[in-house]
Amino acid sequence: MSESGSAAQGAVGDHTDLPFVPTGEPLIAHEVYIDVLNPGQGPCRALDGQTAGSGNGYVAEKDVDPHIWDHLVRLDGEVRLRQEQNQQSGKDSPSVDPDISGIGHVP
Repeated sequence: MSESGSAAQGAVGDHTDLPFVPTGEPLIAHEVYIDVLNPGQGPCRALDGQTAGSGNGYVAEKDVDPHIWDHLVRLDGEVRLRQEQNQQSGKDSPSVDPDISGIGHVP
């Protein structure tokens, strides 16, 4: 299992009673969520029309105690830090071209 996957399992395993948004359910626009099944992305604000996908483990900030939220954000940040360290050391390097200048332009 990958480092991010094991960290996600740790986050979920430590808090099996987390109030996950069910798959297919809409997220409340402009509310803050964290995806504990895909750590390293940080908290995010939901967009209009956004729904929870089958691979997501969204937890709303408003649905958990502040100390639980802080713990989830800290775990997420630790995963992100490890991802960045691995990229800098040459491990887990991205398989995509880092040149994003052409994104959004049709040739």
